[in-house]
Amino acid sequence: MNNKKPLSYAVAAVTALTGVFSLPAVAGLTLEEVIVTARKREESIQEVPVAVTVMTGEMLQQQGAVSFRDVAAFTPGFITTPLLGNETAAALSIRGQVQNDNLATLDPSVGTYVDGFNWSRAYGFNTDLLDVQNVQILKGPQGTLFGRNTTGGAIVVETNDPDLDGFSGSVEGSVGNIGERTGKLILNMPLSDTVAVRGAFKLSKRDGYIDDLVSGAEYGERDNSQARVKMLFQPSDTFDLVVSGEWYDYESTPAFVLQHAGAGITGISLGFPSPDFASIQDYIDSVPLGSYKVALDGHGLAPYTSVETETYTATASWHFESGELKLITGMRNIQSGTRYDLDGSPYPLHTSSGFQDLDSWSAEIQYSSAAFDDRLEYTVGVTYMEESGTDESVTHAFPDAVNPTVSHFAGDIDNDAIGYYGQGSFAVTDKLNVTLGLRYSDETKGNTISNRTELRADPSLILACGHGDGVIANGCVVPVDDASFDDVSYTFGLDYHITDELMVYAKTGEGFRSGGHQLRATSTASSAPFGPETVQEHEIGLKGDFFDNRLRVNAAVFSNTIDGKQLSTIFVVPGTSQSFTLLQNAAEVENEGLELEVTIVPTDNLRFILGYSNVDPSYSDFQSIDPGTGNLVDRTYEDIIFVIEEEFSFQAAYTAETSLGELVLNLNYRWNEDYRNNQVTP
Repeated sequence: MNNKKPLSYAVAAVTALTGVFSLPAVAGLTLEEVIVTARKREESIQEVPVAVTVMTGEMLQQQGAVSFRDVAAFTPGFITTPLLGNETAAALSIRGQVQNDNLATLDPSVGTYVDGFNWSRAYGFNTDLLDVQNVQILKGPQGTLFGRNTTGGAIVVETNDPDLDGFSGSVEGSVGNIGERTGKLILNMPLSDTVAVRGAFKLSKRDGYIDDLVSGAEYGERDNSQARVKMLFQPSDTFDLVVSGEWYDYESTPAFVLQHAGAGITGISLGFPSPDFASIQDYIDSVPLGSYKVALDGHGLAPYTSVETETYTATASWHFESGELKLITGMRNIQSGTRYDLDGSPYPLHTSSGFQDLDSWSAEIQYSSAAFDDRLEYTVGVTYMEESGTDESVTHAFPDAVNPTVSHFAGDIDNDAIGYYGQGSFAVTDKLNVTLGLRYSDETKGNTISNRTELRADPSLILACGHGDGVIANGCVVPVDDASFDDVSYTFGLDYHITDELMVYAKTGEGFRSGGHQLRATSTASSAPFGPETVQEHEIGLKGDFFDNRLRVNAAVFSNTIDGKQLSTIFVVPGTSQSFTLLQNAAEVENEGLELEVTIVPTDNLRFILGYSNVDPSYSDFQSIDPGTGNLVDRTYEDIIFVIEEEFSFQAAYTAETSLGELVLNLNYRWNEDYRNNQVTP
């Protein structure tokens, strides 16, 4: 029996104990002050009246965290999981809100910002952490300062800037089973008193571990490389400029293994008689655990994933006596190709391919200052974003059938968005602060779709236009009228410092996610744009340090209402094996929950971190037309996807000085309830 598994998979959901010697030694474990930029200015995390989880680079290293999945594993209420169709892209879920499909026409509900630049698409995000200063998970609508598509929250990643103080660097390497090998190099070099450069490079490879019992090939292979180069120009104390380039290249051979087939589904009934098995279930029972049997190679449809991204950013900062002016600009290109054998059976039944070529560019100007003897601290700004490119997919069903056909979906997007924002906090007394923020968002979505059915033997022969509007002679190309969406979001909050170490706060706010176009329309009726999504949330929280900074307790209770929740639903055509995907708006969703983080440092060498979250989501109103049948369907009974209703995590770290350096022992554990990861309607 073949039962190979990569070591990282084998221990991902169980307690892990690791011992690490590191040089040079780092400071002991303490309840230290952590600086965050959750309100676009540097503040102590315990002073920010926002629910936010932060992991510094040092904490990530001590915990052995190497990817964003590791960060999510120990962040209450935060889930990240690879999206079907591209494992480098992640579904990010916070407080019951998530983008459950990887489409260029569907925006995320959790915004991602790397060094201040918004990554509008999640390709390449589900990867390893590289030379990170900190990762901040902002929970709940960030509708004012971060604004665009942050109805659920925002992920703020800050990488290490070049350092003018001296030369430094590190080299790391690791090996594991299944041919796992990783190498990392970080180098910081001052070039003068005013210029420094920093480079970070990482290579990660793994051999295949899923055997193809037909061809002898191995699947699950991975080849991943990352590189980032940053340069700092600091000609004076009043001005600095940081420019960076980041490159990501990912290659893999993913494979699915069929786990279940309905009774009565046989190879003969599907038109593919097998001399070895009377049914697909007989095949499942015969295949050793961890192995894989395919019949796609002969059709030129072997599974693969190939993703390349290039990201370039520049941040210029002017420091005045009155405040700080900052300009952040960047551009990003994504090129991705994937193919998946969706059935995982020995029969050539169903495979899907995807291709994306997307460009984004954005610029943001922000000004932060203080007034009224520093009692008022405020930030104002304007952002602009452009995005364009192509997102297409091709589905091959039953390629061995007589005159097999291919379904092709393609969209050329052209989006732009602008936002104007301002937020300020006013100290009414030495203990009481009031926060108010407003943002106006205006977005325009353009799309040209080309959805069609082709004859596999001759792709130039189009049999039908899937959206029902196109002229076959024109390749079914149909420009869709631009759709515009605008909204005014707000934040209002109070925070009160009972003591210097204990703060309580209450806040309310709104987040906005614009609507868009269907990418996989199958008829005139299903090509209508879907609407925007808005979230109204109320939150009360507590942040406190106790017992001479040996105990830290941060807690938040929230409730939110999502109007027009956007979700991608797979509709199954009754009586057939055919399905199609449609973007829809659920009328209303309600969430309420609790998040708790407790850090205990009984000695300078020992630290415990406990995390807990409980979320109770439900559809309060959800009825939709099933495009396959035309019937009105009540869907309030459905589970909310990518929501873990209850989870618990525990971390323990022990450090000790030795003659070789510092010994770090970690014990990490996480438990969570099962959750649903797709929205399928029969």
